[in-house]
Amino acid sequence: MTVSLDKSVIELIVREVIKNLQAVEQEKVYQKSSLLLVHEENHDKEEVAKIAASLQAKWHVIPMSFRSPELLSAMIDIKHVVFMDINQDILIRGALGFTGSAPCELLASILHYGIPVTLVPTRSLEWILHSEDSEDQLPEPARHYRQHIRMHKDMLVSFGASFAGLSGLQIAPGANGSTDYHNGVNNKTLYFDHKVLTQRDVQVADVTTILVSRLTLVTPLARDTAKDKGVTILVKES
Repeated sequence: MTVSLDKSVIELIVREVIKNLQAVEQEKVYQKSSLLLVHEENHDKEEVAKIAASLQAKWHVIPMSFRSPELLSAMIDIKHVVFMDINQDILIRGALGFTGSAPCELLASILHYGIPVTLVPTRSLEWILHSEDSEDQLPEPARHYRQHIRMHKDMLVSFGASFAGLSGLQIAPGANGSTDYHNGVNNKTLYFDHKVLTQRDVQVADVTTILVSRLTLVTPLARDTAKDKGVTILVKES
């Protein structure tokens, strides 16, 4: 025997099923860690939406511009920040701790409180993501200038930031709320305050940056080995 259901009953069942599915999806959103995706106001909205969508599988993504009045309240419970539109001005000022603009103030706050952050350079600054070996054909003054800019990038890395391009950007949340990086190197820093930094010191150091005292003598072999390993040597100003 076939039981026929009233049309209104069927509609009620469908509405309840949809309601339950929406509740499950909403619960999944709240179970995800929050990631703040910040960008310039004039950044292409379609590109921002595409990047946000690529991260939403593992994060509750909150896209917002640098100058949004809601930015401060959005920082609550944020586990990671993807900081887009990093130009040379933000890079240099951010490394030096200057806070004269909205992006620099935000970056300073992020670093001050130790919030994991991935910095995404603008297209004109993407060269800092690549090896210095790709610049061998440049004139020496140009290479020297780029090294100067890279020094500020390395300073930000020593403060806990990581760098990545937009292509293939993947950031996985850890089980304890920390962040696993899938788009950068292992950003470890060695603070070295002995009198001489030798080749052996660099060889055994499993780091990407060595921060030395102004009084530390860095031997030529140590510098050559650091370059071969892709290790950056920085000098503390004080």
